[in-house]
Amino acid sequence: MTALRACIRRSKGKATRAVLPHIAGEETQVLQMLVSQCRALEILDIRGSCLGVEVLHAATLAPKLQSLRVGGQTVVDLKGVVFLLRCCPLLECAEFHSVRGLRGEVLWPPTLPKLKRLCLVASEEQEMHTLALNMEPLIRCTSEVQELFTAGWKGWSLEFDSDFRPLARLETLDLRGTQLAFFPRLPSSIRRLNLSAMHRVRLALQPSEGFLRESHLPLLEKLCWSDWSELRAAQLLQILRPSKGRLRELDDGYLDNVLELNLGGLDIDDDCVALLSDSCRQLMRLDLSKTKVTGIGIKALLTRENSRLGALLLNHCTYISSDAIDFARSKGLTVEWLHPEKLRGAKRVRLC
Repeated sequence: MTALRACIRRSKGKATRAVLPHIAGEETQVLQMLVSQCRALEILDIRGSCLGVEVLHAATLAPKLQSLRVGGQTVVDLKGVVFLLRCCPLLECAEFHSVRGLRGEVLWPPTLPKLKRLCLVASEEQEMHTLALNMEPLIRCTSEVQELFTAGWKGWSLEFDSDFRPLARLETLDLRGTQLAFFPRLPSSIRRLNLSAMHRVRLALQPSEGFLRESHLPLLEKLCWSDWSELRAAQLLQILRPSKGRLRELDDGYLDNVLELNLGGLDIDDDCVALLSDSCRQLMRLDLSKTKVTGIGIKALLTRENSRLGALLLNHCTYISSDAIDFARSKGLTVEWLHPEKLRGAKRVRLC
């Protein structure tokens, strides 16, 4: 408290940015003092543990607040978050890294025209049978958002289709660990996409197959598909190439801009690696950990013309032997390979 008073005094109440790494016991007085004396406050970053209701109340009293970040140590409920968004029309960035769901619906504002970045990470303290997050009204009121993070949400009403296409400016979408009924419908503006650990999505269902066929992401730069329990190589091929079903006919422009690709833990084999080598011409970092790729696939990947690949992750790949790793390193690549206890089916392949 004494240190905060000194900081406010030195700034003469004109501070525009505040970072609070530790708040303990006196959070009410600390936050109330800050927002009452620093009326020009634009950026508030709360990294320590605090009562969520006190944080939200204090933020609504900062008339010029443009950016609010609440770390994972502070749990806020979804209703309070929506109330804050209603009360702070100038917010361009709102990050909440531990949000608790509710049993009933929340009333989202009609529009949030200033909001460019929204992060709603689900808290681990979710009650049973809660309606965690209804994405439809959220999408309707955030038409200008460019970065959206809604990670870890369970218990969505599964009849809803997740249609993100109205977000025409969306460049970053993070849905890791989220429960969806079907594969999401995506806008063509996306550059960074994280769909890791989405275990409940049924790609074999007719709606998912249709939404997969409709996906067209010409600007994609970063893609993460790791730990999909039901994703198979054939489905991944369908996602990665628009010529659906013809392994050797590829649209080279489809994934030309991808720089980083994480496919760890998927049913990836040499055929899929050959596809990647033709499709992702700008690829610089590739994670194939815990896949079925062999030395033959690694050679196909590294001997293509004009390859920009600089980093390769092959941890726990049980079908790769050491000569494949040596070959990759001889090409100047940074290779991460945690040697498995036992190689299953690995064959020594001449790679030169």
